[in-house]
Amino acid sequence: MTVNADAAPPQIRSAVREWLRLPKDVPVGYFHAGTKDGGLAIPSLRTCVPDLIIKRFGRLNSSRWSVARAAARSERIQRKLRWADRQFLKFSKESPKSGKRTTAMYWHECIGGWLRIKGVSTCGRVHEVMLERCTQYTGRDFVQFVHTHVNALPSRVRNSRGRREGMLSELNCRAGCMVRETTAHTIQQCHRTHGGRIERHNCIVDVVSSAMVDKGWNVLKEPHIRTSLGLRKPDIVASRNGVGVIVDAQVVSGQRPLDELHREKRSKYGNHDELVEKVAALLNLPCKQSVRATSCTISWRGVWSLGSYKELKSLVGLDEGVFSGIPSLVLRGALTGGGWMLPAVPPPGPAVAIYPAEDQRGVIKTADDTRRTLLDAVHPGRLGLQIAGVRKVGNAGVIIQTASAAAADTLRKAVPPTLHTAEPSERQPLIALTGVDKDTSLDEVLDDLKEQNLQEEPEWTRERIEKELRLL
Repeated sequence: MTVNADAAPPQIRSAVREWLRLPKDVPVGYFHAGTKDGGLAIPSLRTCVPDLIIKRFGRLNSSRWSVARAAARSERIQRKLRWADRQFLKFSKESPKSGKRTTAMYWHECIGGWLRIKGVSTCGRVHEVMLERCTQYTGRDFVQFVHTHVNALPSRVRNSRGRREGMLSELNCRAGCMVRETTAHTIQQCHRTHGGRIERHNCIVDVVSSAMVDKGWNVLKEPHIRTSLGLRKPDIVASRNGVGVIVDAQVVSGQRPLDELHREKRSKYGNHDELVEKVAALLNLPCKQSVRATSCTISWRGVWSLGSYKELKSLVGLDEGVFSGIPSLVLRGALTGGGWMLPAVPPPGPAVAIYPAEDQRGVIKTADDTRRTLLDAVHPGRLGLQIAGVRKVGNAGVIIQTASAAAADTLRKAVPPTLHTAEPSERQPLIALTGVDKDTSLDEVLDDLKEQNLQEEPEWTRERIEKELRLL
């Protein structure tokens, strides 16, 4: 059985997209980047096949078997090696540390600008953890953990990509917060999920404190310590063999470097001399020098702070099982929010284009006028209309994205005589390609367009692209 290295990757990615229910805007690099880069580490035949050919056939020349050395000089092997060299140069990048070209570095750069998870390159074992412990999750949990990790959960900001013009006020949080509804806001800031954040935090503290008890620590949880700067409530204070430790847990957004947030939390308690003295007295320790402070810092997308990870391991002695179990608690807490889940967004229904009637062109002159006229005549709440989105178009028109075919029919019947409906035309945007080498031929550009954007669209053949492309 032969496998086409060009045809197989799109089929593999298409199957994984379907299994994990990933949005179309999740890039190719996410599938093939290593777990330490935040990817799924699915081998890409386009990159691993040339690499294997170079490694295996390239060693024939140094073989002690004369037949193998003779085979290495054959035209067939040489042709295969030349092809593999070209492909390897195309799908590899030079590592800034070792100076070697590797395919792993190529996928690292492909995913780096998209995922934007600070700390994932230094302590990004989230996908390794999920794969190691996948038998402990339901299929639904695993899929939602992946969505949380790659920020693919639905929110008003994410669902309005490409059609936000004229609807900025509709992007605010549905809970009444006067800020845009992003996934990070919903999980980390929204008042509606406050209870869930408290439960998530308490679960992490319970896990860490139980693990410390198993290691022989005498643990006190959330002692109330009054200082001149106010009341302080560290999550855990513990002692063992004449050594004390303060551990405070936090689940952070990850907009700032995780190690920086870890150091801030550590300094908050460790540099507070009065607090440290009172903790030493509480733990019956001789002096404040016996007490150390650290933090349990992890992002809401399940990525550990490397500094926090190292200190909890060396200072407290936590096992790897604890470090691999906490990310699943964080991801599950991000999803449930104390019983409240992010709303699932159904696939949109038909879109309806609405324009001024011919005899109203002088009265209804802009898309905003059309929208106001429509809202005055049509009341979605009374009619039970489910509207997924609205955007303005030319000729004073608006496009209404409905949630179902029935909603589209109801909207068409309710449009007043001053307006008329039409089927929205397909967009055919102009695309500008910049930074193209002058020596690059049109055929090479078309090949790259097909390879990078349309590999998973079998109906878009190379011939169709060339036929439908119009150069300006």
